[in-house]
Amino acid sequence: MARVNKNGLISGGIAHLVYVNQGDRNILRSKPDQVRQSANTKKAASIFGYISKRDAQYRRKLIQLCKLVTDDRYAYRHRSQFYKMATSHRQTLEGPVSIVEGEPKMMEGFGFNRHTEWQKICRFFPEIQLDEEARTLSITIPELVWNREVKPPKKMSSATVRLICIAALPDQENYQNIELLQEVDLEIGPGKGIEETHFTLTDIPEGQLLFVIGEIRFQQTRIQQISPLLCAANSYLWGGKIEKRE
Repeated sequence: MARVNKNGLISGGIAHLVYVNQGDRNILRSKPDQVRQSANTKKAASIFGYISKRDAQYRRKLIQLCKLVTDDRYAYRHRSQFYKMATSHRQTLEGPVSIVEGEPKMMEGFGFNRHTEWQKICRFFPEIQLDEEARTLSITIPELVWNREVKPPKKMSSATVRLICIAALPDQENYQNIELLQEVDLEIGPGKGIEETHFTLTDIPEGQLLFVIGEIRFQQTRIQQISPLLCAANSYLWGGKIEKRE
């Protein structure tokens, strides 16, 4: 419906035409055609919606379970990477969507806190070996020395290194889709290093996504508190899975 305002200009629309006011001028434009979605576009949107919903559930449970420090944009970045991980194996848009069939190694290197990056703080990498036949996961942390393998930000007095091992079934539409397999916490600081540490997880579940997440949290030397975002770094260090046996 078109109307004439007090300045004598027409606003609104008639049929497929739209009146637009620019200062004292009337501009007549045609309405844009409706966007028509193809079957493939609709299917792609459906897949993205499915994965986005499951990613949100997975993230909420993960943060609740592991209490990770995250930046304010991590959810968007995680959803994007999770989508790539979940669809990497698909050659076509046809067929049911299964996140657990994705490639968990594609999550490796993803950091939850872009303000303090793991790779800039931690100059080491744990050795992680998955034995699918024995269903064991072996992890070795090398010897760590303050200010050598661990490069602290300024005014930090010590730190806690955490390794978190989880199994996940993101396709499950509930909040029991993550299992904490094991968490190891190690303390480090000036004059207090970490000796080489080895541990093995047994009875690793089949048919689930497996992740090892590393986090380091620093303790400050002064009473004046720095933002937690500048005192913690974390990342997916490893991803894998044991295919479910028939």
